[in-house]
Parts: sequence; structure tokens; C-alpha cells
Amino acid sequence: QLDVALSQYPPSTKSFSFNITQGKTTTINVTLTSLSNQTEFTIPLYLAVGAFENQPTPKMITSPPSPYPVLPWPSHDDSPDITKPFEASFSPNPLVLKPNESKSVTLAITALEDAKPGVYTMLIELGNGEQTGLGGATFYLTVNAL
Repeated sequence: QLDVALSQYPPSTKSFSFNITQGKTTTINVTLTSLSNQTEFTIPLYLAVGAFENQPTPKMITSPPSPYPVLPWPSHDDSPDITKPFEASFSPNPLVLKPNESKSVTLAITALEDAKPGVYTMLIELGNGEQTGLGGATFYLTVNAL
């Protein structure tokens, strides 16, 4: 039902691997394309950390986007007691896609100064996977030391 493409912002070639330096912000262009001829989708976007250096994180580290007060999946945990290595926001969020439409959102990620250098497996979660046919998109974010 949905297709996802990621690229550095401004849009260039598709990529699923990005770099960032501790304390800095990068932007990623996320393009969603509806493959449905009939369904309009309202898609809340979430960012989660799935792994660090190929080791799964103990819990998904994510935050629900405004105006959503809670995460839509009981298996996900906002992990308020774990130090988060990133701050992130999507603009706009949620994204409304009409049938056969493509739209882009800007994902701004800030690597906090105490983020461990290394490769993070990141997940862009796309709301209700049962509705959209796609639960999310995975990409790699390499954090470099200052």
C-alpha cells in the first residue's frame, strides 16, 4: 500500500545510510508514495532506535509525535528512564496521503553530545502497519565524535 524513499535533504539520490556528528543536526527527506487507488491514509510518523553496533537496544527509544499522546503499539516502550542519544521531529506530522499521491516530510535528527559514536539502526515507524501494508523503514545513522 505504501512505498518509502529516504535521501539527504535537499532531496538527492536515495540512501539508507547517513552520517551525523555529536551535537549536530541533520535532515533526511522521507518520501512516502501511496500505492492504493482508493484509500486515503493519515500516517503518524515515529522514530525509534532498533540497535547500536548491531546489538538490539533493550527497548525501543522513541516518542509519540504531537498530537498523539501514546505509542500505538503495546510492544513499544517510550523508555523514559533510558538516556536518549537523539532528538528528532518530522514536519509535517502526521502526513495525509491521497490515493496514488507522493509527499515528502523532513526528518530532523539531532545527535546529542553524549550520543555514543558508532552505527545506529534507526526505524521510521509509519503508524498502523495493518492499514498501510508497511510498518516502517529502516536506515543506518553513523554518529561521529566531535
